[in-house]
Amino acid sequence: MLVEKAMASLVSLRSFAAAACCPLLAPPIPMCPPVPESLGASIRRHYRAGDPTHPWNAEYDRVLELSDRARSEGATVLDAHSPAWHVRFLRRDFEGALRDLEQAIAIQPEAATHYYHLGLVRERLGDAEGARAAFLEARTWGEANGDDDLLDAVEHHLGPV
Repeated sequence: MLVEKAMASLVSLRSFAAAACCPLLAPPIPMCPPVPESLGASIRRHYRAGDPTHPWNAEYDRVLELSDRARSEGATVLDAHSPAWHVRFLRRDFEGALRDLEQAIAIQPEAATHYYHLGLVRERLGDAEGARAAFLEARTWGEANGDDDLLDAVEHHLGPV
């Protein structure tokens, strides 16, 4: 019994000495559990990992799944709607893209690029008047923000600014 106590003391003394002299030999410290990723961050991560040249991929499936979940939970976070419209557009689901863009505009009405994208979607849906109205709104916001790239893109659809 005395030998066992002495051995246990020696083992704990060695652990202490190892930790003091060489932290790599110390027993591992329990880690805190990872912080769960926000829904918006998860959507962005999957969106960036997807391949736009092959829009029918698992990453984009996950973007749509998470976006639909966020929408069903009443999310007003722009991240829940903004990447989803593009995935739906690439997959030629223009009605879905239109719905996502309209929700994104409701959340952030001053985002000029949303109006430009809305114009693109409405063009694909054959709504020439709606597309023109969206492009004009994008032009207004682009001029107000001094966004020359956006104005150039709008000019391609409406003619010279």
